[in-house]
Amino acid sequence: MDLFDEILIRKYLNLSRIIKENQAYREEIRRVFYTKNMNTRMTYEEVQTDIHEMITLGFRPDIEIEKLLTRQDSITQLINRHTFRERHFSKFLTSLTPFERSCLKERYKYNRDVFCPPTLLEKTLDEINEIETAICFRERREPDVFENEKPLDHNESLERMCDFFEL
Repeated sequence: MDLFDEILIRKYLNLSRIIKENQAYREEIRRVFYTKNMNTRMTYEEVQTDIHEMITLGFRPDIEIEKLLTRQDSITQLINRHTFRERHFSKFLTSLTPFERSCLKERYKYNRDVFCPPTLLEKTLDEINEIETAICFRERREPDVFENEKPLDHNESLERMCDFFEL
């Protein structure tokens, strides 16, 4: 099993925490925006070595509000995608036996060294790929995952890891 697959399963099992973090981040962006000084003011600053000037600093509501709304909208879209993932993955989890469900949670959510059957991991990754494909179709994008993709060898896997961590 590929390291990326394990990261993906771990991410899916922690979606509720990720959603809460993104919601908190969206609120934090809003809070920081409204604590800014929105007044126009003049300051005396050094523009070059030993050269000082009076500079006008102003709040541009047309630009700043647009940036705030754009950031909040992109975070909301991310939350909606994660909510879709969580809803469909939880349906998948309820279709598993209690042993399979606990095996996945113990290994990938609680980071315990538990053996999971390879068939369970394949079934889980297939479901994740289905969910990701559904998200692509919802957003009218081409799916990144292809059904008939050949398995990667170790060199290609290492290259993927280097690309992932930008080494």
